[in-house]
Amino acid sequence: SVVNHSAPVDDNLSQAPAPLFTPRDDNGKWRVTEDTPGNYVYEQAAVKDNLDHIATLDNETIENGVITGKFKLQYDSDARATFYFRMDENGNGYAAQVKRYYNDAYLYLYLVTENKLSTLISDDVQFSNFFTGSDERHNIKIDLQGNLIQVYLDNQTRGIYQRHSLYRSGSIAIGTYGLDRPA
Repeated sequence: SVVNHSAPVDDNLSQAPAPLFTPRDDNGKWRVTEDTPGNYVYEQAAVKDNLDHIATLDNETIENGVITGKFKLQYDSDARATFYFRMDENGNGYAAQVKRYYNDAYLYLYLVTENKLSTLISDDVQFSNFFTGSDERHNIKIDLQGNLIQVYLDNQTRGIYQRHSLYRSGSIAIGTYGLDRPA
């Protein structure tokens, strides 16, 4: 998973930055690695243990604004990339999750309680034949304006459009689930 942010690193992480994410628990095994020559990414180690692996973006919070990120999920029947936002110090907030099921993508919006996905707060959005290969990167966009949460993949016109006001501001984090190779 790749996350763009306001720290002094360009969009493609063309220079190896110091890690800007801090694991929330022992499950967050992240590293900075060179994905392609000159392109550095935050990569989750391959761990097939059915645990959420979460790392928080250091010194960044969001109330209103746009979060953009890139992710890659290998061909797997249950691989997931998760983007957490408006997280409080107790691990409560929201998460947009992309699940790869063979070549289809499913987009979800959850409430998060104590760093765990707890309540699905939107209908899932399915994208048939979204993935065409195993090494492709996709984009996610999360637009936050007051109680309106909008989530889109790869500039698709369909996405999640949900009003929810339990959490108004907080930190940003990335996560993975169910991987048997790096994401």
